[in-house]
Amino acid sequence: MSAHCFDLSLFIDRLTNLRKSDDRVILELNDTLPTKSFDAQSKICRQHCGQFDRTIKQLHEQRNQLIEECLAVNAAKLEEAERNGGDVRSARQAVRYIRNEKDVEEIVAERTRKAVHDRCRGVL
Repeated sequence: MSAHCFDLSLFIDRLTNLRKSDDRVILELNDTLPTKSFDAQSKICRQHCGQFDRTIKQLHEQRNQLIEECLAVNAAKLEEAERNGGDVRSARQAVRYIRNEKDVEEIVAERTRKAVHDRCRGVL
């Protein structure tokens, strides 16, 4: 179990850093591929688009694993708190927060996939 799952501030920091990678991919995509005048079927375009696609899939998988791991850890922590009369309120808040981040992650991932798809249309 990772320490970032027991401390929400560490979880938030880790997730924020992973999401910054998405922003960098989008910026790099915009810098690398010219706008209207590029040949979508060129070898360089296919290589760049393929690399961007693989990179964002890997980033999304990392974030999903982090969220799922921390959700499981905190759900177990909640169950334990309910059984043993622990701090149920904060455990519930942590689980609720992580579930909310899961929803946010779906939006962020979709935005990035759409950006890559729009720029690499016809290549991927």
